[in-house]
Amino acid sequence: MTRAGQTDLTAGVWEVGTDLEPGDYRIAKTSNTNSGMVQVEDEANGQIENIPGNQGSSVVNQEVKLKKGQQFRTNFDQLRLVKAE
Repeated sequence: MTRAGQTDLTAGVWEVGTDLEPGDYRIAKTSNTNSGMVQVEDEANGQIENIPGNQGSSVVNQEVKLKKGQQFRTNFDQLRLVKAE
């Protein structure tokens, strides 16, 4: 679901530029799940970035910059990306 300035995601792999708009986001957890991971993979150079505090609820309020061609991965049941202003 996409609302003005925010995107709700379920567990999976999301393509930046196809499934998600490139840009700066703040991560907000919307489910009661207390453990999970968030990663950004840059296919151009094969690097995987673990979002700081990616295990559990500490991922909430972390910021991430998404660029076209990257993959955003999560196994949280539900996660919200809020576009940074």
